[in-house]
Amino acid sequence: MKTHRLHPQTYAPGGLLLATAILVGTITSHAAVSNLGNATTGSTIPDYITYGKDHVGHNVASSFTVGSNDLTFFTITANFANGSNGGFNAYVYDNSGPSGMPGSTPVMTLAGNNAPANGLFVYTFSSGNSSLTPGATYWAVFTVDQSGSDKFATVNTVSDLSETGDTVTGWSIGNTYIYQAVTNGTSGVWNNSGSSTPLQFAVNTVPEPSGIALFASGIGPLFLFRRRRNGTAA
Repeated sequence: MKTHRLHPQTYAPGGLLLATAILVGTITSHAAVSNLGNATTGSTIPDYITYGKDHVGHNVASSFTVGSNDLTFFTITANFANGSNGGFNAYVYDNSGPSGMPGSTPVMTLAGNNAPANGLFVYTFSSGNSSLTPGATYWAVFTVDQSGSDKFATVNTVSDLSETGDTVTGWSIGNTYIYQAVTNGTSGVWNNSGSSTPLQFAVNTVPEPSGIALFASGIGPLFLFRRRRNGTAA
């Protein structure tokens, strides 16, 4: 009878943990839905996120609908035409407001509030509920910090309503944008721009933690099978 020794680096529990860590570490975000590749329409006043010395400005938003996939929110990438003095913020709202507009409080706060002079800028999940409900509609809302000096930014819009993504089924971006006046820190009602030109952005996601754990757990039976097969042989 010939006995085969197990290779500890391959079959021991530590090896399994290492393999799982490598797997989780390689999971990256992807664009669930995006219109960033489309040509911009140019900028008009309602596209501006502004705040001035007279304490009057406004916020802008576009909606997106979640597909059926088990995903967790990760980032929003927006395409800015210009900006000055920084202080720009992003949030995700549900559509529980009047007529399907954004609700009264954000469901997510995103980190990263200094829009570039122009180009792509990434807002990363910071707090709130990171899980996106399949089939639900949310709003990507861009606002301005109402303290300090005058500031403004422009989020590009697109007239081409086509979308791209990493073959994630059911995701979509709404076909317009909305805007909201803000006076002395008090937000007014949301208004539909009446234009078929949504803001230019992408929603990037990662698999749900439960999905990652389930996928990673599939390594366990494989290691156990190989251990049993190679442990003792006649």
